[in-house]
Amino acid sequence: MDVNIKMDRQNRAKQFAPFAALKGYEDALAESETGGEKAQEENFMGNSSQIPVPVIASFNSNGDVVPLYFSTEGFRIKVEKVQWKEAGKEWGSRFRCEVIVDDVMEEVDLYFYRNRNVWTLRRK
Repeated sequence: MDVNIKMDRQNRAKQFAPFAALKGYEDALAESETGGEKAQEENFMGNSSQIPVPVIASFNSNGDVVPLYFSTEGFRIKVEKVQWKEAGKEWGSRFRCEVIVDDVMEEVDLYFYRNRNVWTLRRK
């Protein structure tokens, strides 16, 4: 006679703990949970059109980051306006910014890679 005893969620999860020892398990799990954002981050970071740049940013009490200034080619450039922000769950955020260079308003994309604490710049 088979008797199935219903386990609570915590005990049921414990039976899968040995799989955590498998190489790459955590990475595969994180990849499936983030919908491929890790691949997206590597794609952006490997993109030669993006240049690592130093950025002065502000953080609010919720931990949200906003770029204020960045430096490129020896010039310090003020971010006049952040038009929009696209937040990735894992890798970080992309900011579409308005800046003034040589008295001309330009749009640039700044990317903040949270896990690496790196900012990159891509001109529009």
